Amino acid sequence: ESEARQAPFDDQKDLFAHSVIVSCAKDAEQVLIENGVFEAALGPNGAARGWGIVCVGHSLGAGVACLLALILRGGCTYTRDVSHIGFEPPGGLLSKRLSDKTGKLGFISAVCANDWISRLSIRGVQELREQTLDELEQCDRSKVQLVALMCSCVLRRHLPRCCGLAARIFEKLGGGPLHVSNDAPVRRGPSSLRMKNRFEELTRFMQAPGAGEKIDLHRQDSTESVIRLFAELWPPSPCLYFRPQAHEFWFFGCYEVATNWMAEWVKPEDLHEIIISPRSVELHFPNILKRAYTSAARQPG
Repeated sequence: ESEARQAPFDDQKDLFAHSVIVSCAKDAEQVLIENGVFEAALGPNGAARGWGIVCVGHSLGAGVACLLALILRGGCTYTRDVSHIGFEPPGGLLSKRLSDKTGKLGFISAVCANDWISRLSIRGVQELREQTLDELEQCDRSKVQLVALMCSCVLRRHLPRCCGLAARIFEKLGGGPLHVSNDAPVRRGPSSLRMKNRFEELTRFMQAPGAGEKIDLHRQDSTESVIRLFAELWPPSPCLYFRPQAHEFWFFGCYEVATNWMAEWVKPEDLHEIIISPRSVELHFPNILKRAYTSAARQPG
């Protein structure tokens, strides 16, 4: 067991999962066994004898339910017919190979638009950090200008009718709009610019004073020692993705409401990018999920 916990892991070939959620799933299995739930429901005299088990959960509970379903498929003495339905499961849950396996087992995950929980993982946060620092290093605006542009964006987004003039003033103070390409590919891993700078800093730090000689450092070894990326983890597959198609604004443009939704199948890789938005938090709430599921179910086809 100790060897199974050794890092690093092969992101593509190894079978591994979030260790804390694995512990929660094992604890849930033990509680069910100790309380006689399986015996009462699926035993010889059980009310559901011959039936299968469906593990259901929301958010972190969806992650626990998924791993519990995997454990029960291999160890439940009453049935091997175990499946899983998860609503907004955590993004940092399963290795790539294990995530693909859940799709073959018939597991289903439901994700609502850019819900942050289903995109959240340590690796994703690391990549977001590197991308943010990379953008800041190449940015030609001061902190005051960036704050002014942020204020302008907030006013245009939430109070477009009554604060349009103030938004233009803040934009002018910020030096005009930033030119950002929305088509730029999402970088996977550390910024090459930051890796180069860190390598140069490490090399200068390791130079012996007065010796006039540098310690011979290989670029790959040194950069890997400076920036260590966490193993990639994914939500269960396949993912039923609920996408908003139409919006309207309430309270003078202060609150956005999605009025029409559609559902489509996506791969866990499509949910890797973390989207920073207040809506990303709200889309995790059950009332929003109910509205999205109901609207998508009414769509023809």
